[in-house]
Order: sequence, then structure tokens, then C-alpha cells
Amino acid sequence: MDGSQNLDMSQTQSVKANATGLIRLKSREAADYLGIPEGTLRYWRSMGDRGPRSYALSPKHVVYDLSDLQEWADTRKAKTQRGGQ
Repeated sequence: MDGSQNLDMSQTQSVKANATGLIRLKSREAADYLGIPEGTLRYWRSMGDRGPRSYALSPKHVVYDLSDLQEWADTRKAKTQRGGQ
């Protein structure tokens, strides 16, 4: 999945832009955005060197910046894209 699908903000109540316009997503929302299982994100996070950047706002509150998710998806696309011109 290339992360190009649109995030439906009306169905994602916890998505809020901070004062600088940065959008943070919880793990479930990030997984939905990328089209992958949430457990995959948790696994990548536990490995430390896989998946998109994440950070903890508290020990049990891990978030992903939407811009980091898109950057990661774009990088994966560039590295793995086949066919076409």
C-alpha cells in the first residue's frame, strides 16, 4: 500500500491538529491510513529499525505524525515500485 488513500477525518475522532497544524495519529489510525494491521506497526516499533517514525507522548500513548507516515509510504513506494514508466 502506498499510503495515498485519504484519511476520513469525520470517522477519526481523536485526530486533531496541534497549534502548528501537525496531525498526530494513534496506532490504530496510522494502521488504517497505511492499510496494514495494527499489530504490524507494533511489531515494527518493537524491532526499532522498521516502519514509520513513531514516538510516545506517555508510556502507553504512541503516536505517528501524518507527515511521517506519508514520507515513509513514499519512500517505500520509491524503493519497491515495479513496472510502468
